[in-house]
Amino acid sequence: MTPCPPPLTLADTNALARLRSDLLDAMWSSFPTALSIGQLRSHALATRSIEDEITFDATLKAQLKALAQSKLVRITQARYLLTDAGRRDRQQAARFLGNRHNPPPEAA
Repeated sequence: MTPCPPPLTLADTNALARLRSDLLDAMWSSFPTALSIGQLRSHALATRSIEDEITFDATLKAQLKALAQSKLVRITQARYLLTDAGRRDRQQAARFLGNRHNPPPEAA
């Protein structure tokens, strides 16, 4: 039997939420172009430093899987693309944050 991992702290939970948000933001800014995991990894690393690349890569894949299971992201040919639900999520986030300087891709 494998031991259970330790429970997540509030800082861990916030870091994972920030990572998911950064991934969604990267897909939002490139919509309708799907992004590879390498492109998403580069975007995520632009705002954070990591000590253990193997753990970070596993975490990145797990968060992408969670976004796909929640139907915010669709996986096509090893690339990741926002779904309609994912685009609505980013629009709501922009409204909530008052981000009027970053219009949705459809407005371009």
